[in-house]
Amino acid sequence: MSDLKLETAAPLAWLILNRPERRNAVTSAMWQGVPDMAQIIEADDELRVALLRGAGQEAFSAGADIAEMQAALSAPERMRAMQDAVQVAQDVWARLPIPTIAVIHGACGPSSLEKYHAGLCRAASRHMTWAASRGMLASGCLGTRRGV
Repeated sequence: MSDLKLETAAPLAWLILNRPERRNAVTSAMWQGVPDMAQIIEADDELRVALLRGAGQEAFSAGADIAEMQAALSAPERMRAMQDAVQVAQDVWARLPIPTIAVIHGACGPSSLEKYHAGLCRAASRHMTWAASRGMLASGCLGTRRGV
């Protein structure tokens, strides 16, 4: 089972964070997979909307995989590679030429906000809860800064 899945049924493309047993916590490998998935979406002229969701009902995403981050703390080059993978994935997702929608159900952890911040639209169920750090609130990362 892949931790990042792409399902397509024209006109929709679903990018699925597929680690429900870990509340869809995102690993570096998952971030590294986003550009390939985005390329597949962009190459298919029948796809008109890209949706991002978490597998299962418990969480959209808990955020970053904390165990992986803790292991990388003693290796600055590994931490930098992880951060670079996040930035590349977010940039590629934001540049998709079709609308992107984050479909949020269940818990949404602080760094999860970054995942769908690149999207033009967010759709949340009434069963959604999220957490944000003081730094995220202070930086204004919860606000929409991009015009549609």
